[in-house]
Amino acid sequence: MSTDIAFYVPTHSIVPYRFKLREKGDSDNNWSLTSLTEGDDSFPKEDIFDLFEDFLDHYAGSPDKDEDREKFFSVSDYNVGTTNVEAIVETGDYGYRAELKDVDTGEQTYEKDTDESEVLPFYFLFWLPKTVAGEWYENGERGIMLFQQLNGRGIKTGFYKRFRQAALDKGEDSPIYESAAEESMFELNPITTQDVLKELINSQRVRSAEFELDEAPSDSEGSMQYAEGLDTRETDTQLLVLKPDYKGSLKYFRDKAEELEEEDSTFAEVVEDEVSELSVEIDDETGHTRKISLIDDDEISMRRILESDEVVTNEGIPTRSSIANRTTELANKVLEDTTCELNHTTNL
Repeated sequence: MSTDIAFYVPTHSIVPYRFKLREKGDSDNNWSLTSLTEGDDSFPKEDIFDLFEDFLDHYAGSPDKDEDREKFFSVSDYNVGTTNVEAIVETGDYGYRAELKDVDTGEQTYEKDTDESEVLPFYFLFWLPKTVAGEWYENGERGIMLFQQLNGRGIKTGFYKRFRQAALDKGEDSPIYESAAEESMFELNPITTQDVLKELINSQRVRSAEFELDEAPSDSEGSMQYAEGLDTRETDTQLLVLKPDYKGSLKYFRDKAEELEEEDSTFAEVVEDEVSELSVEIDDETGHTRKISLIDDDEISMRRILESDEVVTNEGIPTRSSIANRTTELANKVLEDTTCELNHTTNL
């Protein structure tokens, strides 16, 4: 049972992603995550667990400052197992002065300096499923990453950016390896339910599609050629809006929804993995126009918002065993395959 006063309890949630590794330029050619060098012999390690070991060990006790985004990042604890990896990652903002005040009296209790950060711990879990027969599920080509959020804040962007940089970037761009993989790329796709697909399939017209891009589309990857002409100046985010001709419809999205309906419904397959938000405006069967989010809407995505009685907290922060148990439950729900089950509490 939580010891928090109800008024002060923050919102805790868990967000899952499908994780794959594939050949650049070939979205159908996925590598097994347990034999990386068979797919790309320039990988510095043989399997994904070795990469995680090096990555987490590098940032454990060694805080990293992202000077562009003014974000603090550090791994406070981690464990690499045979089928899963878990960690506690600390992050926070810096670069500005701020006052801490008592929420009841309004009186200042502390003044944060520009080189200080309010650091919060976040739980992370990676699972590469095995069947009950002891075989890697889908040849070990698909893993599941799950990230804890606190009041909508989390570590996904900072974690994934650094992990990708460590494993795939070359020379000075990799903080760990002198050389890294050359012919591979990671895919980290948000997991969605079938509801969003039905919304699109049953819609009368797709009026527009709006993408919020972390980076400009890569010229080397042809899957976003429709973004030709996008302003590629360096900015934090870029917005791309697609609209059909007068009274037309973006039929592409409805067709894609039908393709995905009976498959793994990761709607981010529509776009590249640098899209942080994707929403569409549709005319539904009642004749009303409405906008739905295909990635971040709580009613569509597999994000699990935890009720106060589902998590044990200590001064507002979930205990490790509590958040690990809820994360394991969501991982099993995401896979929904009776031949695989993650039995895990925590080793932290």
